[in-house]
Amino acid sequence: MKVFQSVAEAGRALIGRALALGNFDGVHVGHQALFAEARKHASPAAFTFNPHPGKVLQPDLAPKLITLLPRRLELLADLGLEATVVQAFSRDYARTGPADFEATLFDALGVAHVVVGSDFTYGVARAGNVETLREAASRRGARVHVVTPVTVDGVVASSSRVREYILEGRVSAACRLLGRPFDLDGMVVA
Repeated sequence: MKVFQSVAEAGRALIGRALALGNFDGVHVGHQALFAEARKHASPAAFTFNPHPGKVLQPDLAPKLITLLPRRLELLADLGLEATVVQAFSRDYARTGPADFEATLFDALGVAHVVVGSDFTYGVARAGNVETLREAASRRGARVHVVTPVTVDGVVASSSRVREYILEGRVSAACRLLGRPFDLDGMVVA
């Protein structure tokens, strides 16, 4: 999988691709559904942020990550994504308006399809949503595909739920939402 460290580095390498958008912490079954949907429409790629936006915008409330970026990229590659854009997230980037983000996706990157979850928002103050993204795509001859939440045993798969299960010691439940065994990165100190 080709990893681009910015939109500028990606340039026009993603023209015509299907781009799944998200933080993808944990790369759980809900995220996997986005990638499967992307694969139906074109060569699949992902767009994510580093660090997690919460770490920049609300550092005291930022979630502890389930998967660090190197592991996340490994999981994305294992799932067959052909490219990932890892956009640096900063306070400056957080001021990006919806129209500018739309221009990044459809004009700068030239993607033909964007795949998001039903609750997707973007841009400063989360002013953009699925409908505004669809309108922007339509004006450019692109398409937006929305994936409904994935449930496992009646529970919606989400990074926050996986995190909750791990903290509660309910690793088996977390694994069901992840769709794979839970693993941990770190140093063992003896």
